[in-house]
Amino acid sequence: MVLGVVLMIAGGVGFFVGSYVYGTRLVDSATDAINLRANLVTELEVPDSDDVALADERYRVVAFGPRLTHDVPSGPVRTGGQPGTTLEALAFTEPRVTVTGPDGERVPLDDAFIDSVSSTPNYDAVVIAEFTVTEPGTYTISTERASPDVTSVGVGTGIDLEETVDSFIGGGIVIAATVAAGGFGFLLLLGGGIWFAVRGSSSQQPPGPPPPPPGYGPLL
Repeated sequence: MVLGVVLMIAGGVGFFVGSYVYGTRLVDSATDAINLRANLVTELEVPDSDDVALADERYRVVAFGPRLTHDVPSGPVRTGGQPGTTLEALAFTEPRVTVTGPDGERVPLDDAFIDSVSSTPNYDAVVIAEFTVTEPGTYTISTERASPDVTSVGVGTGIDLEETVDSFIGGGIVIAATVAAGGFGFLLLLGGGIWFAVRGSSSQQPPGPPPPPPGYGPLL
């Protein structure tokens, strides 16, 4: 029974800790996806260039402008309600962005893995590229080909998809393990309680008839 209580307590604590970590990571990922101006290491006009110290992380290139997105109707219209909308990027002229490493070699830019867009009263933002830095150092970021739609370009840390997925999987495993431990502890506690109850009822049964006195036996 003691083991069952310990497992139940450990399972409950692990469940709440795992849920907190899982939820925090989910909120952080959602915040990074929505607030595209968060975690910027530099923001440049077009054209412009800047030398920036970058760590070995995944970065995203974000275009900012007054009107780069629009609302697109999505989903059925409910009776008496408003249609749902999805924020999507408009077609616009993207500035040319280059990233040059400390060795003078250009860092390849990838297409954005996730179509991340956001809109505020002051500006719209669209992720136009991503790149990975494998060697920390000072990198030169340049913007060319001025665009009438884009007022500035920012570079900042993006969502590391592999790390995010790993953290979600790890958090799910922790939660599942703690739930299993708590459930097993409950079963142990329940089984121990039933065993003690049965044992107690057996020990309280009334005694049988007393043995016959000495010398008493059946008549021949």
